[in-house]
Amino acid sequence: MKMRWLTVSIFLTSVALLALLVSSGVWPTAAAPVRAATADAENVELVGHIGGVTEAVFVQGNYAYIGEGPGLTILDISNPASPTVVGKTPPLPDIVRGVYVSGSYAYVAVDEAGLQVVDVSNPRRPRRQSVPTIRGGKPTAWW
Repeated sequence: MKMRWLTVSIFLTSVALLALLVSSGVWPTAAAPVRAATADAENVELVGHIGGVTEAVFVQGNYAYIGEGPGLTILDISNPASPTVVGKTPPLPDIVRGVYVSGSYAYVAVDEAGLQVVDVSNPRRPRRQSVPTIRGGKPTAWW
């Protein structure tokens, strides 16, 4: 908890300093546009958006398992041009930092809540199965 307060304090101090620099004219408020280096980069088209902060992705077969904020989202990617949401877990205790799928289970590293096991045998209804206990303290997932 102390680390989060330190992080928040540093962030707020940085924002205040940046605002001071911009208002005093020391820091520029607009940057020149950056041109793409190749013709291919100019032809990129956004075809969809799922939403939320994504820090973890695991692909197995026609499914992509995506950590989306504090939840696990399962996408059908059999048509890569049009991925569709198949199922989502209810919110997990914290932000998803890592996902690994083996068989019918997804092993999900959830920030300060540690390892969560999710049954994905029915991708339309993923269900949290258990929370392993670690002797001697609270499990924590680090990235």
